[in-house]
Amino acid sequence: MGKGTWTRDMPSRREQFKVCAGALVDVYRRYGQYSSGLLWIYWLLSMLCSGLRAYIYWKRWLFDEREEARTLAILYSSIFLLVIGAFILSSISDASACILETYKDISPEVTASFPSYMTFYWMQPLMATGHRKKREGSGIEREDLYQLSAPDRVNSYYPQFEKDLHDKIHRYHLSHREVRRLTADDDLRMPINDSEPLVTVSTDSNTTFKTASLIAVLGKHFLPLLSLSWTLSLVTRLQLLISPLLQFLLITHVESQRTDNPEPLWKGILYCFCFFLFSSFGTLVFNAMFTLYMKCRTRVRATLIAAVYKKALRLSADARQKSSTGEIVNLMSVDAQRIAHFVYEGWVFIVVPIQICIVIYMLHRLMGNSIFAGVAILLVAAPVSFAIGILQRKIRVKTMKIKDERIKLLKEVLSSIKVIKLYAWEPSFQRKVTLLRKSEVLRQRTLNIIRAIQNSLYNIVPVLVRMK
Repeated sequence: MGKGTWTRDMPSRREQFKVCAGALVDVYRRYGQYSSGLLWIYWLLSMLCSGLRAYIYWKRWLFDEREEARTLAILYSSIFLLVIGAFILSSISDASACILETYKDISPEVTASFPSYMTFYWMQPLMATGHRKKREGSGIEREDLYQLSAPDRVNSYYPQFEKDLHDKIHRYHLSHREVRRLTADDDLRMPINDSEPLVTVSTDSNTTFKTASLIAVLGKHFLPLLSLSWTLSLVTRLQLLISPLLQFLLITHVESQRTDNPEPLWKGILYCFCFFLFSSFGTLVFNAMFTLYMKCRTRVRATLIAAVYKKALRLSADARQKSSTGEIVNLMSVDAQRIAHFVYEGWVFIVVPIQICIVIYMLHRLMGNSIFAGVAILLVAAPVSFAIGILQRKIRVKTMKIKDERIKLLKEVLSSIKVIKLYAWEPSFQRKVTLLRKSEVLRQRTLNIIRAIQNSLYNIVPVLVRMK
């Protein structure tokens, strides 16, 4: 399609866009969505474009004295005012008074408009309450906090997770012929038989236990939300790469003012405006990304804790002898937190390689082949950092095993304290607990030393790259 054809079709395309915007308003209203980010962005761009067009025709009429532009200037000025009104209306939530009354005790995030959601203005009442109570000498109490919205509550997504986990384990057992056939009397709600221990420990070093993948079930439920947060993270990282380009253009513009052929002033103003625009845009996208990360991380952690806690309540007496309270507590506190932490840090494996490739390309265009010396240092430091991470993991696993053993021993001591005091066994058990604690502290100290070496490596490598 040629440029002339596109220009002739512009009025019809603008009408098509307006019809689509009206259809989206009706669709969102039917499905109960009170604000639309897509429509808000559309009206924002329409306001900028119509304002620019009105400015062009006013300039032609007033400064160039072209009378044929007078009608078009007035027409596009009217359109500009109407688009401003539509933009203001799209910035306000469409929730009615009845809906606001229904959700008055629930988080205002549910009924917040798109700009309010992006700027966290919906938290203003809670911030005002905290400021007021701080001046009164008190603080925010439980009654001042909002209730969670329905999608953020565990009972809204855990039942489906439990069902999918049971189906996954059931299919795995059937494929490996390790489970009897289910009957009509079986409880399908629990993924594992209650007589089975919560944690299976192998006594044979040559035995390898395999089970159904928990990551696959978690990915099925939380990957859409996590993918959106990773996409926003990629946008945020790419936005950081735009700032050096704009800075280079601005320096070039300033240096051109000292030459005989300086660049026009409007270019410098445009570069400064782009600085402000991209900085604001990056902040908004980062806030949205962080919010999605925290939501996904909290949901994953709550799901795992609920699954472990529910299974722990239904364990049989024989299974309780094989799974200590310390192991169950570690599963809910440490292991669930580790998986949730991976949700927060998992974007590194996707975003960072793309960012590194773009940075190397930009530096190569700016500095030439000399950057490959710094790239060589990074390639040498990467395996070292990877090896340190593997060593940290091994030490952490050993530390957790010692911690489980110590907690199990303390539980036995507390449950049999009368017998221990009767036979005066306190020194013996004290030596055992102290020995386990010293071993745990020693490994934790080693882990801290390795972490300090890793942090030093992170600080030294950029200096070496700059020296090259």
